[in-house]
Amino acid sequence: TKCIFTSNGSANVVSYGGAVVGLAINAVSCAFSANSTTAGFTPNDFIGVGGGGAIYSGGGNSNLTNSVFVSNVSGYRGGAVTMHAPGDNDSSMVIANCTFVDNSAPQTPAVGTPTPHTAAGGAALNVQGIVRIVNNVFWNTAATLTTSNLINVMKRGVLRNSTGNYPTTSAFAQNLVRNGLTSITEQPEGDRYLGADTDNIVTADPAFETVADADGADNKFLTADDGLRIKTTSPAVGTARTVGITYQSFLTKDVQDVDEDGNINESLPADAGGFIRVQTNYVDMGAYEAGGLLHIGDIQIESPLNTVIANTSGTVNFGTVLGVGVTKTIYIKNTGVANLTGLVVSMSGANQTDYTITQPFLTKVPAGGVTTFDLTFTPKAEGTRTVIIQVASNDPDENPYVFNVTGEGKVSDISVEQPAGTTLIDGTAIVSFGDISTNSTASKTFTVKNTGLGILSISAINVAGANASDFKAFLPAVKLINPGASTTFRVEFSPKNVGTRNATMSIVNNDPDAEGSFDINLTGTATDAP
Repeated sequence: TKCIFTSNGSANVVSYGGAVVGLAINAVSCAFSANSTTAGFTPNDFIGVGGGGAIYSGGGNSNLTNSVFVSNVSGYRGGAVTMHAPGDNDSSMVIANCTFVDNSAPQTPAVGTPTPHTAAGGAALNVQGIVRIVNNVFWNTAATLTTSNLINVMKRGVLRNSTGNYPTTSAFAQNLVRNGLTSITEQPEGDRYLGADTDNIVTADPAFETVADADGADNKFLTADDGLRIKTTSPAVGTARTVGITYQSFLTKDVQDVDEDGNINESLPADAGGFIRVQTNYVDMGAYEAGGLLHIGDIQIESPLNTVIANTSGTVNFGTVLGVGVTKTIYIKNTGVANLTGLVVSMSGANQTDYTITQPFLTKVPAGGVTTFDLTFTPKAEGTRTVIIQVASNDPDENPYVFNVTGEGKVSDISVEQPAGTTLIDGTAIVSFGDISTNSTASKTFTVKNTGLGILSISAINVAGANASDFKAFLPAVKLINPGASTTFRVEFSPKNVGTRNATMSIVNNDPDAEGSFDINLTGTATDAP
C-alpha cells in the first residue's frame, strides 16, 4: 500500500517483473514508473517466460487496485504487467481502477524470437492466465506507442471485465482503452470475452490534467497534484452504463485498510491521489477521481471547546499565574472525512521549563471525533513566559498545526524561621532540639513565610538521614500561602537510643529558587531515661 517503484530492472537474458515478481501480488495505491525487463525468451520455450516491465505474476490470486503505471518497458511482452499462469484455473489477477500511460512492449518480437512468440506485445498488459479488468484507463500518448496493442491475450490467456466468467450484461464493468478493441489483441487459443464490447469500452481521450507531468509539480506520485488526475469533463468520469447500474457496484473492497479505520469490508475510500473515491453516485475510471474532495483527516485545535485556535497565528493565553501550575485542556478535532492519525505534540521556545504537555489521549481520531491533551503553565520566573506548541498529524496542509502560548509569571519566595523572627538559610541551617532522655519528646514550631509575588505551595515535608525515625514533621494546616502571608508547622524529636541523633528535613515547595525543597538540618542528643 502507498508504495512507489521507479527505475527498477534487470539486464538478465530472461528477466521478470522489473519492480515486482512473485505470486499473489497485492498493490493498492502504488505507483510504478520507468521500470523495465529485457527480451525474456529462450530458444526452446514454447509458452513464454519473462516480461512485465513493472509486475510479473506467476500465479496465485493477485489484486492491483488504485495504482498507476507510467513509462514501464518490457523487451518482450507486458510493458507494465504480465500475468503468466496458463491453464491454472485457481489463479487470477484483478486489475481495478488503475491508470496505464505510455508503457511499451514490442508488438513485433525481436529477430530470432521462437515461432510461438511471434505475437507478443501488450504495451500495458499481457494476459496468459485469468485476468479481470474493471474501471481502468489504458492509454498511450506518444505517436510511436499509439498503434501498439495495449492489451494482449496470449494462448491460454483469459480476459474478462467482470467478476464472473460469463455474467449477465449488467455485471460487466467498463474500461477506457485507446483505439478500443483494436488495441486488445487475442492470439489463437486466447479467450477474450468483454460482454457487449462497444458498450464496455470507452475510446475517447481521458482528459488528464497534465499528462506530460505525470507526477505533478512535487515530482512525487500519489499526491494531490499528480498530472494523471482527470478533468471533470473526462469521459472516464463515472456514469451509469444502464439505468440503475453504477460503477460503484464494481469498486473493490478496502482489504488493505488504507484509511486505518479497521473496516476492510467497505468499498475503497480514496483514490491514488488521496481524494475521496466516490464523490457522486459513481466511480470514475482509472486511479484518480475527478472531484476535488480530499479523503483526509482535517485537524482543528480548540481551547476552550468550540473556540478555535488559528493555525500559526492563534494564541493560548494563561493570563497571570501566581506560581502554582494552571492547566488548560486543548481539544483536537477531526473535521475531515478520514482518520486523523500520527498525533504527536511537541514544544519549542525560550521558556519551555515553565510549561508541561501531555500527549493526546488518542493517536487516531475518526472523522468527526475529538481527543485532548493538557497544557500546564507553572512559571519559574517573573514576567512574560512564552512557548510554541506543534501538533503533528497526517493532515496534508496543516502538519504541524502550530500555535503560541503565553502567560505572565508571578513566583513565590519561601522564607523559614525558627524561632519566629530568626531566618534560616536553605541547606546550611541547623536546628537543635538539645538534650532529652529517650522515650520523651521535644517539639519546635517553624514559621514559613511567602515573600514573593506568587502563591507558595507546600506539598510535603520529608525527613531523611541516619536517624530520620527519631524526628516527625507535621504538614501545616495552610498549604497554599498567599504573597505576604505565613503559616506554621511542628516538628517533634522522640529519640529511641542514646547519643547524638541527626536528620535532614526538606520542605517541598514551588519556589523556583529553592530547586524543589528548602532543606534544614535537625539534631538532638538523647540521654538515658531517669
